[in-house]
Amino acid sequence: GAVAAMEKKFEEITGKEKAICMPTGTMANQLAIAVLSGENTKVFVQDTSHIYRDEADAAQSVFQKRLIPLAKDETFFTAAELQKAIESLPEQEVFESGTGVVSIENPVRRTDGRMVPLEEIKKISAYCREKKIKLHLDGARIFMAAAWSAVPVKEYAAYFDTVYISLYKYLGASGGAVLCGSREVIERMPHLIKIHGGN
Repeated sequence: GAVAAMEKKFEEITGKEKAICMPTGTMANQLAIAVLSGENTKVFVQDTSHIYRDEADAAQSVFQKRLIPLAKDETFFTAAELQKAIESLPEQEVFESGTGVVSIENPVRRTDGRMVPLEEIKKISAYCREKKIKLHLDGARIFMAAAWSAVPVKEYAAYFDTVYISLYKYLGASGGAVLCGSREVIERMPHLIKIHGGN
């Protein structure tokens, strides 16, 4: 009952249809990327992101996704940089495998908690929706961004298909994470965990 109540609360906080509690943020990020990507393999991320630098190549080794980092050593990439990277793929690669997801960490731990400007998030979201590319928010510390920017968590979440929020960063839990998104996406998570050896 307590877990279900917490998931319900996070649905309210993020404005998403469904939330699911997970043991770690890495699992939340990786499952979101895997489900949102479908059969497509390319995932665009910040060079400084936790997904790219700190999740032990899980996207490649477990889920067969290829991370493509943008904005070397910077907090964020712009919508223009993302568009250029995606549009240049046919010239740079022989085989087309499809862009599945764009992931944004906000704020970014590796750049001392600096934030991605909301206006840039809006532009990236508009571009991704136009191109039918899914968008994931690694919002482990999104409450910090909301406090500093005065932008509600629900508004940040509105620009993304899925959002992960940490339970132990700033919320006092001993561990854990919550992943929020559409009912269709979230209800696929337990099945994917079974396929890849989870309990």
